Amino acid sequence: MRRVVAFNTYDYSKGVGRANRIASIYVRSARLAAIGPVVTRMENRPVLGIVLRGGLFDGSKLPDHYLAELRRVGRRRGYPRVAREVFRNVDSMIGARGLYARVTAPVTLVYGDHDWSHMQDREANLALLPGAQPISLPQTGHFAALEQPDQVAEILLGDYAG
Repeated sequence: MRRVVAFNTYDYSKGVGRANRIASIYVRSARLAAIGPVVTRMENRPVLGIVLRGGLFDGSKLPDHYLAELRRVGRRRGYPRVAREVFRNVDSMIGARGLYARVTAPVTLVYGDHDWSHMQDREANLALLPGAQPISLPQTGHFAALEQPDQVAEILLGDYAG
């Protein structure tokens, strides 16, 4: 591996549940054994839109066609189970931090300045990844690729001037 570029990592408590109150209720409910499967099967476009807009600095950057595609994919057989398992296994993503010190490739950590992660989450990652380079994209939430696609491309190509 030559390098790692990580955008808005999910290695902190509550993950997507930090987007807004609806996201918090949805994620907590999806994790419950008794009702979780029902909750994830009931996911609908209006709720998904509210949750995802909570990850944007500019809510207008969520295109209707993208939301429609997410719902189309979300109706595939087995998807509700996959979504639920992601929410139920957030602790393993947090646990991955224990392996960060073993990373030897150059690392760039990219966050929107309005990402769901808190500053202490970001600083903890920088401390665990010696030599990691941080980038904070201005006026950007969690979904940098939707809000700042040109900057995301520049970062991935190694051409970002900041």
